Amino acid sequence: MSDRDLSAFVDDTIDAPRRRTLRRLAGFAALPLLPACLPGCGGDTGVARGYRDVSIDASAPGAPIRSLRGVNGPPLPGVQASGHIPSGTTAVKPIFNPRCLDLRDAYRKMGIDFVRTHDVDAFGTGDLDGSAPNRMFPELGADPTDPASYRFQAMDRVMAGVADCGATPFFRLGRSDRSMIAQIGNGGPPADMDRFAEAAAYVVRHYNQGWANGRRDDVRYWEIWNEPDIRPWFWTGDTDQYFQLYAKVARSLQRVDPTLRIGGPSSVVNSNAFGLERDFLDFVRRERLPLDFYSMHWYPVFDDPFDLVRIARKFRTLLDQHGFGATELHLNEWNYALRSHTTEARHAAFVAVSLMLLQDAPVDRAAMYARTMPLIHDDGELTAAGQVFVALAGFDGMHRLSMSGGDDEGFAVLGGLSPDARRARVLIANYEIDADHLGPLPNGNDIEVLPDVVLTVPDRRTITYRNNAGYRLSLDGLRWPRGARVSRHRIDEQRRLERVETIDVAPGQRLERAMPPSTVELLLAEAL
Repeated sequence: MSDRDLSAFVDDTIDAPRRRTLRRLAGFAALPLLPACLPGCGGDTGVARGYRDVSIDASAPGAPIRSLRGVNGPPLPGVQASGHIPSGTTAVKPIFNPRCLDLRDAYRKMGIDFVRTHDVDAFGTGDLDGSAPNRMFPELGADPTDPASYRFQAMDRVMAGVADCGATPFFRLGRSDRSMIAQIGNGGPPADMDRFAEAAAYVVRHYNQGWANGRRDDVRYWEIWNEPDIRPWFWTGDTDQYFQLYAKVARSLQRVDPTLRIGGPSSVVNSNAFGLERDFLDFVRRERLPLDFYSMHWYPVFDDPFDLVRIARKFRTLLDQHGFGATELHLNEWNYALRSHTTEARHAAFVAVSLMLLQDAPVDRAAMYARTMPLIHDDGELTAAGQVFVALAGFDGMHRLSMSGGDDEGFAVLGGLSPDARRARVLIANYEIDADHLGPLPNGNDIEVLPDVVLTVPDRRTITYRNNAGYRLSLDGLRWPRGARVSRHRIDEQRRLERVETIDVAPGQRLERAMPPSTVELLLAEAL
């Protein structure tokens, strides 16, 4: 599909219901075009207006643009139930996919290519043991070698949906957060770790080798537990008990298939307070255990997207210093701050800036946790952040272009060129951190989020926003003698990736447009 065809597709298909609603409410028939800046129209007008000079250089395309569009949560529900919650319970927090919709088309549109099977639903689908009704091995005292000891049906449906979308599955072996239905106390260590480890091996056989009328999904990534440093929410034992569980499960999985990619610990607190940084790495090295990936989670407490990069750099350095240079780094939960709320448009700008900044971060995989600030509305329609994923999906297969004008403070720019050099894309996002979230914290960087659970946050930055009222864009190095046809698509409080303008741009012409904070623009360019 050409970018010109994609422009029409975005206008006429993806956003049609929301566009019709907005037009009924606002009474407009068409969106006004913004004035163009042609050569000689006043070269300094953009500077005077506080616009940013942005240059994209297509003369030497770089490496392929990375996706990083992973998520927690599946495209197909494991069960069909009213409100997507167990009978007799009440939702006290947002529920993922509460109408139990088939979301496969939405996942394909967003280009989601990596799905972590954590917090699949309020039923505990995918949990190995514990107290949730859909746990796969409901009786820890049962025979792990007997297929009758397992209940795979709900998780089979989840995995079928992931496979149908062409996404890479990432299997979390542990327990779900069920606080969304006021169910807690699901974090105790397995009473029999040896039996748990043996059952985990048979889960691998079921999903990779077809055991017990199973599947052949070739799941490569297996994560041992979730957030054992969030206590007692996910772990009521001590650190040594987690180390013991990790060792037993890792060795059990290796006996099934030594090529599996095994890891953990999905740490959260950004310190060694619970032993999941230096102590964990020392233990893994001493015991000669596999650590094919190290997983960690971060929700920028003060809504700074660059915190994701700073956290990733810290963990990459930590791994390298401990001799784990070949271990992948996974940021497999991230989103806007869990205790913050904002508008859809501002969230979209945050997500767009985050994903563009992560292009240069030392993370190998990323998976957004989308239950709290979602990508998809309850009715299946994409949110503004979901449309950011759609915009970025179009960069797949493109090579990254060097640029100037973007920064790490909230004005992010990404440029890509197709392999045939006939199509280019530019994504620009404008995001501002709230003023009360800037500047040093008066009482230090340790913040208690639960009793006895303290997050160590990165230093808050001091930022003065300037030249971010719009952009003056130049596309340089394109060998398009007749120029380009450029279509602009915008995400803001009123628009959801709708086309707002199509214009022919001559070689050397700058495109000048107003673009306030909490706005994302996608520009599609084709050679004339």
